[in-house]
Amino acid sequence: TLPSLDAGSPVQNIAVFPDPPTVFVAVRNRILVVDPELRLRSVLVTGPTGSAPCEICRLCPAAVDAPGPEDVDNVLLLLDPVEPWLYSCGTARRGLCYLHQLDVRGSEVTIASTRCLYSAAANSPVNCPDCVASPLGSTATVVADRYTASFYLGSTVNSSVAARYSPRSVSVRRLKGTRDGFADPFHSLTVLPRYQDVSPIHYVHSFTDGDHVYLVTVQPEFPGSSTFHT
Repeated sequence: TLPSLDAGSPVQNIAVFPDPPTVFVAVRNRILVVDPELRLRSVLVTGPTGSAPCEICRLCPAAVDAPGPEDVDNVLLLLDPVEPWLYSCGTARRGLCYLHQLDVRGSEVTIASTRCLYSAAANSPVNCPDCVASPLGSTATVVADRYTASFYLGSTVNSSVAARYSPRSVSVRRLKGTRDGFADPFHSLTVLPRYQDVSPIHYVHSFTDGDHVYLVTVQPEFPGSSTFHT
């Protein structure tokens, strides 16, 4: 008999804390904290935005809210390579991220506190370094770099998303020491506007090896092609 867990809705992301072994399972509007036997330890509510159960939603400025509550798909769920931190980035609020401070005591890991990685003064509709995740999908790897964390990101964009969210196809974003967002300027590349709808690039996975970060993609062989390659 194998241990099992009913997450209640489709699993969107998984992150595994190594010691003590703890599994973080992201589903829509929730992050589940699970032990190695798949016993549910706790639940962090991440949405809908503006709802009473979502206590962490209040940490982000109301100025970035949509007119009504938004469900939160947890597009990114990442562990910091050095600090006991968990990052989650959702589709709501233009793709903002949270930093969750983990508390490790004995054989149990809990989410002790949360910060919204957003600074109102540092972002605008045309330049938003804190707008990280794309509603069409993103993948990322966090790398420790000179006492801080750098996010190597790949995000699927089209003309509509590029106009509203301002994510980049590929970017490197450094977490600010104040832990209230990401430094600006940041390095990035974006698919040219005329190709964003006819030649979408889907970023499905990323990983590190040595001094390199790799992004795995699926995309048409040429604009408008029905044949894909990776």
